[in-house]
Amino acid sequence: CSIISIEITEDGPAAESFIGTLAYMSPARIRGLAEYSFEADMWSLGIMMITVITGRIPFPTSNGSWQLMKAILEGPQPTITTKEVSSE
Repeated sequence: CSIISIEITEDGPAAESFIGTLAYMSPARIRGLAEYSFEADMWSLGIMMITVITGRIPFPTSNGSWQLMKAILEGPQPTITTKEVSSE
């Protein structure tokens, strides 16, 4: 999951770091938006939950970082079916 630093502003909390595991990073973080909030963390949590339920990261990770970023930014949002649920 992403490790973040939080700054409390008048508009609420906003993180401003770029630290984390690429496979779990939200599209907003990959795009390099200056500030992000809880939505990016919810994306990471969702990807982590899909990984736990299915036993695999929902994006292709063997083709390198650029292809992984492209899949996160341009591919369909990950979903799971009952057939994908890991027996473990």
